[in-house]
Amino acid sequence: MENGDSILTKDRVLYLKDKLGCLIARIEMKKNWIYKLDLKIIQENCLKLDVKDETMMWHFRFGHLHFDGLMELVKKGIVHELPSIEFESKLCEECVLSKHSRTSFPRNSKY
Repeated sequence: MENGDSILTKDRVLYLKDKLGCLIARIEMKKNWIYKLDLKIIQENCLKLDVKDETMMWHFRFGHLHFDGLMELVKKGIVHELPSIEFESKLCEECVLSKHSRTSFPRNSKY
């Protein structure tokens, strides 16, 4: 609670939410009237990259930063151990799909 988390119990279920109201845990009450939260430490496999192309690896590491931005980081020496980035017409499938799924703001004739 010191971090602003909140706890709500309703219908034999305990809801643990962060300060923004995002659900952290949902725990059903056991037969003995106890809410048991089993925390298991898991490996962060999602943070591991198996990419052979070093340029694409750095593109992913920086949250799909465009390649000109990566080259600027190299040129200015901002990132320690960032190698020289070389690319020729590289395309990131996730970036392309993301751009196609975006919609523009609706136009309102009042303004």
